[in-house]
Amino acid sequence: MFDKSKTIVVLREISVTPKNFTRIIQFQNSKRQMSGPDTSDTMDVVFENGVTDLSHFIKTFKKFTGMTPSEFQYLPDLALG
Repeated sequence: MFDKSKTIVVLREISVTPKNFTRIIQFQNSKRQMSGPDTSDTMDVVFENGVTDLSHFIKTFKKFTGMTPSEFQYLPDLALG
């Protein structure tokens, strides 16, 4: 069962705000969807993960990875040569 007060305490202990925690989870889910052999379209990934602003998603993705979602999607192809 979800206990909001315990969640807030844990987030404080690891120095992550609830908003940043949400961004991290959205990023991890998005990255996973864009990594596999059945790579999803960026717009599909954005909306499936509850993000409503594409430009904000791109900035957040780039902050976490150092590259845009498009660059990330082509990375496996480059690695395989």
